[in-house]
Amino acid sequence: IHVATREYLRAFQYLALSGIFLINPLTMRRQRRRLDAVEQALSRRTSVTGTGSPGGAEPEGRTYPSGK
Repeated sequence: IHVATREYLRAFQYLALSGIFLINPLTMRRQRRRLDAVEQALSRRTSVTGTGSPGGAEPEGRTYPSGK
């Protein structure tokens, strides 16, 4: 509609904003996969070496809702 009324700046702003909203779930999914991979690697390293974290405390685990 904004293109038809020659409000090109406003049309571009809405297009960019909608693109950000559409891409955001994809980046969140990738970040969760990376975090899961790091957690698995750390747990494998801990189980292989037999030691805990440097401070002696065990890792807390995930602090975000994973939906699993």
